Amino acid sequence: MVGNVFAAIRFDEEAIAGLEAYRDRVLEYAPRTHTTRPESWHITLAFLGKLTAHETDRAARVLEAFSGKPFTLCLGGFGTFGRGSRRVLWIGVDKSPELADCQRRLQRAYEETGFALPERSFSPHITMSYRWDRKASVSLEALRAEMPLIEVPVSQIVLLRTELDEGRNNCYAPLAYAPLV
Repeated sequence: MVGNVFAAIRFDEEAIAGLEAYRDRVLEYAPRTHTTRPESWHITLAFLGKLTAHETDRAARVLEAFSGKPFTLCLGGFGTFGRGSRRVLWIGVDKSPELADCQRRLQRAYEETGFALPERSFSPHITMSYRWDRKASVSLEALRAEMPLIEVPVSQIVLLRTELDEGRNNCYAPLAYAPLV
C-alpha cells in the first residue's frame, strides 16, 4: 500500500505568495503557531485513502480522463475546527458553483469506477496549521477583516499521494494531472 491518495487543486506561485502573506500575518499575532509548508497547501476534492499500486494506477486513469473548464476561486478568511492544542486553523475557500460542480463530477467519476469515498459534505479549505495557538493576540474575525481576498485561477486537478520526506514531514507526490480547458 502507498500513502493516502487524493485529488486536489494546487496553487500557482502568485497564489502561494498571497497565502504566504496570510501565514506571515498569522505568525505576527500567534508566533507559537506551527504552520504547514507552502508546497503542501491544496484543496482536497476527492479523498481516496490508502490504495494498492493497482488501485492507484486506476485512480490516475480516472483523473486523466476527467474534463472540465477552468474557473477562478476566491480564498480568504480564517476558521478553526478541533479542540485544545490540536485545533486546526484553515483559510476559507468560496464554494462557487464551478468548484462545487467540479468536485461533484470528480467524486461521481471515482464512485462510478468502484472507489468508495468517505461520506462527508464538501467543505473546501486550506489547512494553514494543525496547532493553532488559541492564545493569539487577535481574534479570527479581526484577522479576517484585515486580509484581502485572493483570486486564484484553477486550470488543472492533480492526483496526489502523501509521502514522508527526509525530515519525516508529510509531502505530496503528484501522480496524475487533469488539465481543465
